[in-house]
Amino acid sequence: MRRRCDLPHVGPRASLAAAFIAGLCLFVFPPTEILAQDVPAARGSSKLLELIPPDSGLVLTVDDLRAQWQDLAATKIFDSLSKTQLVQGWLRSDKLQELQAFRGQVEQILQLTLEELRDDILGDALVLSLHLPPEATDPNLARGLVVLKAKAPEKLSRVIEAMNEGQRNNGEIAAVARRKHGDVEFSVREFPSGSGKLDEAYVSWPDGVFALSNSEALIREAIDRKAGKSVGSSSKGDKPALDRFREVDRRLPDRALVRAFLDARIVERLLRNAPRPESPGETALRKFIEAHDAAGATLSVNARGLSIRVAESFDAKKLAAIAGRLPGASKPARIGPLPEGSLAVAAFQVDFAGLYEVFRRALPAAELARVEKIEAVGRGVLLGHDVRTDVLPRIGPQVTLAAREPASWDLAGKADPVLAGKSPLPLSVSLELGSREVVDAIDNAIQTALAAVSLEPRNPGGKPWAAVSEASGIKVRTLFPTIPAAYAADRAGLRLVIGSSAEAVERVLAATASAGSATGRFHRLQSAEFPSAHSFACVDLAAVHAAIAAHGDAISARLATGTHPRQSAAADLARIDEILGLLDSASWAARFDADPAALIQELRLVPRP
Repeated sequence: MRRRCDLPHVGPRASLAAAFIAGLCLFVFPPTEILAQDVPAARGSSKLLELIPPDSGLVLTVDDLRAQWQDLAATKIFDSLSKTQLVQGWLRSDKLQELQAFRGQVEQILQLTLEELRDDILGDALVLSLHLPPEATDPNLARGLVVLKAKAPEKLSRVIEAMNEGQRNNGEIAAVARRKHGDVEFSVREFPSGSGKLDEAYVSWPDGVFALSNSEALIREAIDRKAGKSVGSSSKGDKPALDRFREVDRRLPDRALVRAFLDARIVERLLRNAPRPESPGETALRKFIEAHDAAGATLSVNARGLSIRVAESFDAKKLAAIAGRLPGASKPARIGPLPEGSLAVAAFQVDFAGLYEVFRRALPAAELARVEKIEAVGRGVLLGHDVRTDVLPRIGPQVTLAAREPASWDLAGKADPVLAGKSPLPLSVSLELGSREVVDAIDNAIQTALAAVSLEPRNPGGKPWAAVSEASGIKVRTLFPTIPAAYAADRAGLRLVIGSSAEAVERVLAATASAGSATGRFHRLQSAEFPSAHSFACVDLAAVHAAIAAHGDAISARLATGTHPRQSAAADLARIDEILGLLDSASWAARFDADPAALIQELRLVPRP
C-alpha cells in the first residue's frame, strides 16, 4: 500500500497473495480502530511450520489472531487512544474516506468482510516463509510459501474462486491448471508468457490447512510433509534453520501477535554480493553479523502495553574470535543514585577492555603500530598504568546515564541563539571504576588534557580558564568556555562523573537513593519490567507529561525557531503530550547469556494504570 493519500486502484488484477496481504494490513491497522492478555496458549503455527522447508531463511508467524484482537480491543489504552484529538481528527479526514473506499474494494474482491478474513481465515494460525536455494546469493531467486489454518475453509474457497474468476476474465492469469502430486490435487495459477510473473501454486486440505507459493516445487514438498513423508533440508552440514529457530523461540514470549525468525546463513550468503568492507569498523560489523546463528523477534500488544523482544543466538567460537574471548559474566544493571528531576536513565554493562580489543583487532598492521605508540604515551599521563591491562579492565562495567529537567525552562526573555530551537536537558554520565589508583590515573589524564587545551592560542570564545567548584567534598572541574562539560573524580565512591555542566555533575554527587527519590522511581520500573537485565534504559513518560503540563509555555518557547514559530511549537507539543498522557514509561533492556551464547533485548511501552 502506498503511503500517499492517493490509494492505489485495486481490482481483479491483484494477485492472490497480494490480496491476502492487503487484507492482513487493513485489519491489523483498521481505519476505525487504533491499537492481548499474556496468557499461554497452544500455537497453531507449530503444526504449520512442519510444512515449510526446514532451511527457510525467513519465517513469520501469526497465532490466535482472533482472540488476541478481541483482547486488544478491550484494553483501556485502546479506548483512550481512539478518543485523542489526533485520532479523532484523522477519523474525520478525507484520508479515512479514501481508505474506507479502498477497504470496500478489497472486500468486494474477496467477497467477505475484513473481519471475516481476520477471524475465519487468518484467525487460527498463519506462517509465511522465504526460501533461498542452497548456495544462491541472488535474492531474486528466493521463493515464498504461505501456510494457514482456516476456521471456515468454505469462505477461503469462495475467496480463491472469486479471485481466479476475476483474473481469468481480465486476462491477468491465463489459466488455472489442476495437477496432482500423489493422491493430492493442487492448482497452479498460470500467468501469461511475457508477464514476468511466476506462476502461483496452491493446495487445500479438508482440515482447513491451505498453502500458497510462487514455487510449484515447494507446494509438492508441502504435500509430502503433510502426508508424513520425510523431505529433508537441502543445506549440507549445517543444523536446519527451523531447529535454530526453535532454540531462539525458547527465549521469546509464549504469546505474541507476530513472531519472526531470520537465519544468519541467508544473510551471510547475501553479503557475498556486497562490496568488501574497507574500514576497520565495516570489517568488525561484518564479522559480528557472521557470528550470528539465528535471530527471532516478537511483537506483543496487550493490556500490559506494547512489547518488542529480539533474541539473537551466536556461534560462540566466532563471537569469541572477534575480541579474543566471549563477553564476561554480567550482573543485573544497577541504577543510581540519580539527580532529582531525572526524566530518563540508562544503566549499561559495558566491557570497555573487550570493545577496545575489537577495535585493535580490526586495525591494519600500519595503523596498529601507531596506536601502540599512542598507548605508550598514554602510560605517562596515566601515572604509569597501561591502558589495556591496568585501566580499561577496571572501567565499568557499570555505566549510568541520566537526563533531568533543567533548573528553569524559562529563557527569561533572552534571545539566546544557542538555546533557540533546542530543549537542553542537563546530562550526566557515571562510570564505575575498579580502584582508587585508576581514579587517580584518569583524573591526572583529564587534567593534563585540559591544561593542553588551555594553551591553544586559537581557542574559540576567548582565552579559557579552569573553573573548580566543590560538591559533597569532591572537586568539580571544567574548562570555561572552551569545553561545555565538567567532571569529578569521586575517590570515595570509585566513580568518574561527567556532566554537561558543573551543576549537572554537582547534582549527581548530591543525589540519594531513597525510595521517594528519582532513583526509587526508576528502581521500581526496572524491578517490575526487567529485574534481571544486564543493561536497562527508561524514559519516565509520566514525569515528561507532568513537566509539559507545568512548563508547557516555556518549553514551547525553547522549541520555537524562525521557521517554526512558538504557536506552531505549542500546537505540536500539545499533540505529543496528549499521547504521552496515556503512557507511564518507555523502557529498553538487554541481557547476554554466555552458554549458549545469546543476546536478548526488549523494548516496552507501558500504559498508565
